[in-house]
Amino acid sequence: MIKFNIAAITLCLFGALPVAAFAETTRFGPDQGEKEFSVSGTGSSDQEFNSGSFGLTGDLGWYLSDNAIAGVRQSVNYANISGESITNDFWNGSTRGYIN
Repeated sequence: MIKFNIAAITLCLFGALPVAAFAETTRFGPDQGEKEFSVSGTGSSDQEFNSGSFGLTGDLGWYLSDNAIAGVRQSVNYANISGESITNDFWNGSTRGYIN
């Protein structure tokens, strides 16, 4: 049984060598033509949860070269503001293009 365990461990280690060798490359980062997608959000509220806001942003970009990206970014924001003269909900959104 011990010989079987040693043989199994040895095979697993030798099987991982190609993966370890591949991980040793000095190349990192995106290549031209690859895409990138991200989503982010934000939010806040007062202590009594009477007023608050939140926002959501997503973007999709395409790499023009190894270090240049162009894309589109879209945001949606909501605010619920309570006060003496303000009792409305506010929505806003925007769509923007970018090159970085």
